[in-house]
Amino acid sequence: MNLVSGDDTHLGWIVGVGAEHAITPNTLIRIEYSHMDFGSETHNLTFAGGGPTIPTEVEATFDSLKIGVSYKF
Repeated sequence: MNLVSGDDTHLGWIVGVGAEHAITPNTLIRIEYSHMDFGSETHNLTFAGGGPTIPTEVEATFDSLKIGVSYKF
């Protein structure tokens, strides 16, 4: 059960870089990095049973690193 809830939406940006390399004619390896930034905003959280709202500062920034192997048949 949630004690507080909110449904605001953040808009932001993403930037990334990646590389892929064939180690055999059928096998590939890859690596990807992404940085996501959705800014900092104040959201109002509401108690589950009603009552006053709680203003909360939310900063949403994420980093992602992906490593993969592919095989071509």
